[in-house]
Amino acid sequence: MQKFTIKHLGDFEGFEIIDNQDSKVVATLSGATPEFLTLIETLGKPDLDQLDIFWMIDDVQQQRPDLTDEQCRKVLRVIEDCHDANYGICWDTIDDTAAELFPES
Repeated sequence: MQKFTIKHLGDFEGFEIIDNQDSKVVATLSGATPEFLTLIETLGKPDLDQLDIFWMIDDVQQQRPDLTDEQCRKVLRVIEDCHDANYGICWDTIDDTAAELFPES
């Protein structure tokens, strides 16, 4: 049995991740693709001693809609390569990296 269920809230509403043991909502996601959520559902609920944060090209495109999918992937690759756990990754990281790689006209 799956450890949690993913409930689609509507086209622009996002998704809820529901723990099957106690039926509580453990997370709400917006902007995640159904394919991404299927992958998470297949993996099962992560152990409590682990934290995974996902940034996707959709996040980059939200900040910079002028970039192509490939340019957004480049932004994410550079962020990953330069990641510093002392500072983390936030919207400013995406904005700054995108501006450095692809200056706006």
